[in-house]
Amino acid sequence: MQTTFFKSEFDQFLSRYYFSEFKKIYYDFDWSYENRRWIRKNIEINEFCYLIYLTDKYCLKIYSSIERGDKKSRGYGLDAIRIVPIRREDLKPIRIKFKRVNRGFNWKNNFRLRISEILENLGNDMRCPRCEAKLVMRKNIKRRVNFLGCSRFPDCNGNRNIEVKC
Repeated sequence: MQTTFFKSEFDQFLSRYYFSEFKKIYYDFDWSYENRRWIRKNIEINEFCYLIYLTDKYCLKIYSSIERGDKKSRGYGLDAIRIVPIRREDLKPIRIKFKRVNRGFNWKNNFRLRISEILENLGNDMRCPRCEAKLVMRKNIKRRVNFLGCSRFPDCNGNRNIEVKC
């Protein structure tokens, strides 16, 4: 069963992350994957979008499914929340597709799971700055954050300083 929510509720939920709403100029274009490459399209994005910052190079673009006009999520079956890893410099996606977050009653838990999956996948492409080993998802229980750390821990203590509060 799909649930409806408002921008204020979504903003409150996102407050656990280091995020910002899109700047006005970023709503004027989006990216489309065609012929095995990303093409920038001059189309207006009609839903609220957010950026969750990960590193100086990467962030997550959140398509909220909340209409910019009435600040309410779209109707049943019309859309879902999408989380897309992108490059910060040009907002270009770095993956073709990730699972969307359906707006059921457990959308908040599914949202957190999708972010963890994306961070783990980003870790597959990123290497430890100290030893070049693969980075894996780790948890800092005291600070209650996930981060990407070296797979050779404790021999190597390198990380990419990518944290998401849980």
